[in-house]
Amino acid sequence: MINKRYSIVKKIGQGRSSVYLCNDSAFPNTNFAMKVLSPDVDKVEKENFVREYFILQRLDHSSIIKSFEIGTIVHTDDQDEIKIGSTFITFEYFESIELLKSELIKNEEYLKEVIIQICSALYYLHQSRFIYYDLKPENILISSINGKPVVKLIDLGLAEYSPHTENYSIKGTAQYIAPELLKKEPHNHLVDLYSLGMMLYRIVYDRFPFESNLELEIYKEQIEKDFDFPETNEYSQSLINITKKLLAKNPSERYNSTLEIISEIGYKKELNIYSDFIPAKLLSAREKELVDIKNYINDKNNSGVISVKGFDGTGKSLLLRKINETYHNSILIDDVKGKTGTELLKYFLKKLIFSNSVFPNLNEEEKNKALILLEGSDEEMLSGFKNVVNLSSAKCNYILLLDDYNTFDSFSAELFLEIIPLLQVNIIKVVIAENSDRPYASDKLHNVTEVNLNPFTKEQLHEFIEKSYIDAFPKKELEELILSHSDLIPGSMINFIKDLIQFGIIWFTDSWAVLNSDSETLSLLEKSHSAIYDLRLEKLSELEFKIIETVSAFNSTVDSALIARLIDLPIAEMNAMIENIQLNNIFQQYTTGQLLVFTADGLKKHVYSNISDKKNLHFIIAEKISSVYPSFNKNELARHYELAAEYELCFSVLEVELKNAEKHSAFNYMKSMLEYLLSLPLQASKMNQVKLKLCEIYYKLSDYNSALKTIESLQETDLVEKNINNLKTIQAGSLIGAGEFESGKEIVNNLLLKIDDEDEKNRLMVELAYADFEQKNYDEAEKRCGVLLSKSNLTAELKGRCYNLIGMRKIYEHNDLSSALTEFNKALTCYRESDSLRRVAGMEVNIGNIYTLLSDYNKAEEHWKTALELNRSVGNLEQEGLILLNLGVFYYFLANFDQATESYEKAEKIFLSLGNQLNYGLTLLNLGETLLSICEYENSLETLEKAKGVFVQIQNFEELSEVHMVLGRLYSVIGFTDRLKEIVDKYEDNIEKNNLPEKYKLNSKFLHLLLSSSVNTRIEISQLKFVTEQFKNYDDKSNYSACIFLLIKKLVAENNFNDALKEINDKYLIDLCSQNSILEAEREYFLGIISQNYASDYLLPPLEHFEKAYALVKDERISEITWKILLAIAELYIDRGNLSKAKAYTIYGKELIYFVSENIQTPRVRAAYLKEMERFKAIQKFESFYSV
Repeated sequence: MINKRYSIVKKIGQGRSSVYLCNDSAFPNTNFAMKVLSPDVDKVEKENFVREYFILQRLDHSSIIKSFEIGTIVHTDDQDEIKIGSTFITFEYFESIELLKSELIKNEEYLKEVIIQICSALYYLHQSRFIYYDLKPENILISSINGKPVVKLIDLGLAEYSPHTENYSIKGTAQYIAPELLKKEPHNHLVDLYSLGMMLYRIVYDRFPFESNLELEIYKEQIEKDFDFPETNEYSQSLINITKKLLAKNPSERYNSTLEIISEIGYKKELNIYSDFIPAKLLSAREKELVDIKNYINDKNNSGVISVKGFDGTGKSLLLRKINETYHNSILIDDVKGKTGTELLKYFLKKLIFSNSVFPNLNEEEKNKALILLEGSDEEMLSGFKNVVNLSSAKCNYILLLDDYNTFDSFSAELFLEIIPLLQVNIIKVVIAENSDRPYASDKLHNVTEVNLNPFTKEQLHEFIEKSYIDAFPKKELEELILSHSDLIPGSMINFIKDLIQFGIIWFTDSWAVLNSDSETLSLLEKSHSAIYDLRLEKLSELEFKIIETVSAFNSTVDSALIARLIDLPIAEMNAMIENIQLNNIFQQYTTGQLLVFTADGLKKHVYSNISDKKNLHFIIAEKISSVYPSFNKNELARHYELAAEYELCFSVLEVELKNAEKHSAFNYMKSMLEYLLSLPLQASKMNQVKLKLCEIYYKLSDYNSALKTIESLQETDLVEKNINNLKTIQAGSLIGAGEFESGKEIVNNLLLKIDDEDEKNRLMVELAYADFEQKNYDEAEKRCGVLLSKSNLTAELKGRCYNLIGMRKIYEHNDLSSALTEFNKALTCYRESDSLRRVAGMEVNIGNIYTLLSDYNKAEEHWKTALELNRSVGNLEQEGLILLNLGVFYYFLANFDQATESYEKAEKIFLSLGNQLNYGLTLLNLGETLLSICEYENSLETLEKAKGVFVQIQNFEELSEVHMVLGRLYSVIGFTDRLKEIVDKYEDNIEKNNLPEKYKLNSKFLHLLLSSSVNTRIEISQLKFVTEQFKNYDDKSNYSACIFLLIKKLVAENNFNDALKEINDKYLIDLCSQNSILEAEREYFLGIISQNYASDYLLPPLEHFEKAYALVKDERISEITWKILLAIAELYIDRGNLSKAKAYTIYGKELIYFVSENIQTPRVRAAYLKEMERFKAIQKFESFYSV
């Protein structure tokens, strides 16, 4: 088996590539041909192979082979001859032989049928501006069905759309290349007619007209030799004359189009010949949208999702296929119609895992896990689904393209809502396509950018027509007809053109197409859509009508095998009827897996609306499916019973599906089914069952208000005691969850008297303990936990919850960190025993937090990283984001700014993808402060402004004040006094309007002090000391460090060195500096400044302090203290006359200031930075030192 999907049946062809008959587990009722190209071929051959696939994707003609999928073989089971790394394409399987191997072509009438089909395919290509370039018998497959030939053109790797016909490379097979190509003359589609002539010559005379087999000699004869066309006994002179005309050296002497050949053969052109003459599937007039998506893909920092939206037929799928063609690391998930639930998810997983962007990048252990997952049960696959996606996105670089995203069934949609944020966090680009006729599934995602595909404008229509048709086509007239009679949605226009062909308004003459301007014919276009639909339908037989009525009754997409079973029709007869239905433009042609899809939703609705007895039809369908297809989509089956007014049967079907969903914890999916059942007129007992289950699901989803509201609507008198107790349990939990603790506790206490199940009793007692804790009844909460822990039958998970609660009590009430740590470790052991990974991860976080408070930073980091890995393994993004936020703060205060920035940026992507605005804003706030510390002022300002916007949007005025605080410090450091004044005013206004706590008034005082310092207004030292002390009391390390160094600076400026030394030796500051090299460098810097002016046994010589300071910062990220230290050292060396040493520090110091300024893009901010007084004087000094 190839890629755990394709089973090889047998080898059916060998050339430059190998061809196999295979089965595809994704489409089990259909055979496919797989063409495999070795990885050892040269680049050009590989490019032609890939090009063939994408060219065939654009073409829709019954005589051109269909391609379905392209990929790389990354895994095989016992297929020794197929190499790993080979490229493959799957095609429709066409049981056939090469043209020259058919004995039947010796019959001229049979051969003419073959020629007509080849000519039809060639006309389609040429009308669509393609040239084949490689027409030859080996590229034509033929089969006989009921004595009639069926032809398929293959190998279109050399074909080109609208090729350069003046500057080109010669290509094709020597014997079939037209003279004008060999002479490098301008050429057109007539080169294919020459190839057709050479092929006919070989058939008629069983040889080529060349005297030599050498390629160069053949080229010469193609250009110079007049070929002989003797009479034969097997073929008529008229056929020989056609061949002769096709082989004319002068292209103008050949036929103008292959339609002329069909006419000359004497064949009456019928619908089956020209029904395929519609535009090829070319992406047109969507360049802006394509550029927008490419810009998104190329933006390495954009963690969003693109949603391509538009009505059916606007070109969404074409746009995704163009992206798939452009980016080789893209994975396109399409052909999902008819797939639901685990079938769809497994299809997705196989395409993901076995893509060339994923499988080769996994290690052997990871590959084996993925293979085991795919071979396991549905339950095993679902349990590992998120892990595999998370792993692939963390280790690999790919682009995920999801077509028809809002048509996914509810179960699959719920899982995709969980995995897409995982992809966003790892900067996996995700582009989804959604139909505007349905609710947008992307509304439940976050950080989504819309790309809307609207109907064409008049100019875009013109571009579409120009791209779609050769110049000989009546393009102007068609454009006018479309403007007059069709909407400008591309898909609708294609259907309109099909109708024009079907009704004879576009007519194909002996040469090219013309428009029939007959008024009677044109009047057809004035009819309503319904009337046009009826014209299509009137040609169908009674059985064919039964087929389309049955298909129209389905909401999901169905295949021909299902419909054949439902209406008791042999599959061969069914397929013949489908061909006629397709011919009449009712079903789409060439769908993968023989799916039956109407050409327009409006047509499907029209057919369904005219069914006389819909109830009966739905009942027949439901009963037949129930008896024949037990694994059929339960939601679709339930829908049929509902529309048949068999509501109890509908309930029974979904009851089974609900049990399956519960096994996989698909609670949102269960919620949607239960809410649907609520809308049905069920019996009272069943309605109560639905409501009871819905209450339980709301509770599990923490939707407490909905749970309580549903409970109110239930009649307890209709419930058995067990259900009443279950309902009361949910009610109590919901009340506690909603903050109504006393009401919830009262219900729990009553329940404890009624129930016998010990595990349930214990669980309820734990809930009571947590309710007490929330109410700060710490003694009662711990007492309950003690009683529970004394029980021998208490489960490990409940034990863990008790120890966790006791540990939290030690912190909240006593601030006893060591005792809390002991309890948390007990809880961790219990959670590990219960195999509850989420709780284990949460406890690792708590323990890490305790170690931080105990200043054991190595152990804190160790526990946080363990929690991080656990959360990644289970895909708990919310918790992962919180851990990263914690780690960012941790690294920031250790002055590990690179790791802090990395942690914050990862957390930012997580919270943005989850739509958690509060934590997203907090992350931006912390990131902005970190960027401020490393002099990335422009980025800091941009990040803080984003944070400000978030907190304004969610009306969180406390965190908004924190943003203003950091902005104030930023403008103070830069020296942008005007902006600092604005911040001070906004801060005070925010405090006054929103009555913020006392701490924010302290921040306001500090902002005023910063402003006074910036405008050189004298600051009262006592005020600075008060604010510094208050920040220490609040354990606000960031503002404390900024404030105390400002205090020390002012004390030094006033020559109060004694007090400056007292402040610089404050224990709290020394503890901070012991953890943070940048703060320690700033402390050493001020010790050096004091040492220059004040004698003390505590102080070293100034240079030693400055050099210690420089040693601390020289290998760190740039900070403001760096250039100050460099200036101090340079000044000392200048004073000592050591100019060479001074010069090195001078150059570095000056370059550092200018480097920082050059990274400030806003001119006013950059000017303020360079003009700030202390910095301005430093630049002058550096300049003067440099000139010494």
